[in-house]
Amino acid sequence: MLFRESRHPAPLGVAEVPDELEGWFRKILDSETFRNAPALRRLLGYVWEHRGEPVNQYRLATEALGRRPDFDPKIDATVRVHIARLRPRLKEFYESAGPTYPLRVSIPAGTTQLKFEFESLQIPKPATAEPAVTSDQYRRLVIVLAIALAC
Repeated sequence: MLFRESRHPAPLGVAEVPDELEGWFRKILDSETFRNAPALRRLLGYVWEHRGEPVNQYRLATEALGRRPDFDPKIDATVRVHIARLRPRLKEFYESAGPTYPLRVSIPAGTTQLKFEFESLQIPKPATAEPAVTSDQYRRLVIVLAIALAC
């Protein structure tokens, strides 16, 4: 399974809608934006799978990007480069998906931690048409017109 439930509590009520969140996230990974970027796709999937957990550059390099155990993030900037490339890809996805996409995923600058916001889609209630003129306003209008015609 690509994603698993975290041992640590995840932000924003993941426990209430995990299937819905997973489905929306899967659409991001399967999008045209990430389809041709397998390393960024793996990296994003990894930080999603480990949301709510501390994830450092070493773990990302060895577990998500397949680097060797002797990886040293002080010498090798691979993770920083991939994270830097991931941010504009996410922006590109949201530009194509539109502003109403309910799951917003980001990795804030200076971190490797995933941040996300989820707003469940609400079906808008149909607006009830209010009368243009209330009965009191109509009565006053009739009186004013009657007086105007009488003059």
